[in-house]
Amino acid sequence: MASASDQNNYNTGGYIAFIGSMVFTIGFFIYVSFIHKGVDLKEVSQPDSAPAESPAAETPSQDPAPAAGESGPGASRSPSQPWVSSVAQVERGHGLYKTACASCHGVEGKGDGPAARGFQPRDLVAGQWRHGGDSLSLFDTITNGVDGTAMASFAYMPAVDRWALVHYVRSITENVIADNRASNHAGDRESFFSEAAKLN
Repeated sequence: MASASDQNNYNTGGYIAFIGSMVFTIGFFIYVSFIHKGVDLKEVSQPDSAPAESPAAETPSQDPAPAAGESGPGASRSPSQPWVSSVAQVERGHGLYKTACASCHGVEGKGDGPAARGFQPRDLVAGQWRHGGDSLSLFDTITNGVDGTAMASFAYMPAVDRWALVHYVRSITENVIADNRASNHAGDRESFFSEAAKLN
């Protein structure tokens, strides 16, 4: 039979390890919460002072995006009219499609991606659209997703990227629906953009 002093010393090593880990955890928590400055991922640059707003800053640039292979002031920035299809927009959309859409819709857009097991994603090539296949309808579907299906919302993407996806999808489909609503606004950029912005 073990004596009382043996029972008190039974698991001293485990007790010391537990107390040591708790002290370390509390110390680490205090360091991370109150002492460490954090990690600067440099994702969003913070200006030292906000520039004075001018009317020119509120009006988007009218410069068209350069075509693929061109260089110039518009080559490295977002196009000022992302809803206007161009070779550069289609190429941008293709790159985004490969990372955000191909897992379900498949590399060629036929609804046969590796993540499509158990449900049937839309075959984008056949283009049998459930919610409309014109540009604004596709933009709405990409932005808001489709309730009751596995089509998730991609509202977290910048609008210019969602438009690029629209242009890519329209470039691979066999059933291109005319942009009646878009053509009504072809001469009125602000009305078209405000209608597209409502879809966000």
